[in-house]
Amino acid sequence: MSDEQPDELEAGLRKRDRMFLIRLLIRFGVVVLLAVWGLSMLSESNIGGCAARGFQSVTEEPAER
Repeated sequence: MSDEQPDELEAGLRKRDRMFLIRLLIRFGVVVLLAVWGLSMLSESNIGGCAARGFQSVTEEPAER
């Protein structure tokens, strides 16, 4: 019986490792999708122009158009 016990334990650990990797990949995928969505929202809202206007008040130079 003691010979069978480590095999069962190894099988259980392997199964858990696979589930851990699957959960990790799902979380990574969600983070990537959120990053892509966030960057697309930033590019649509013209953040660059807003930042240029903010720096214009500091540098007192007109923004290029």
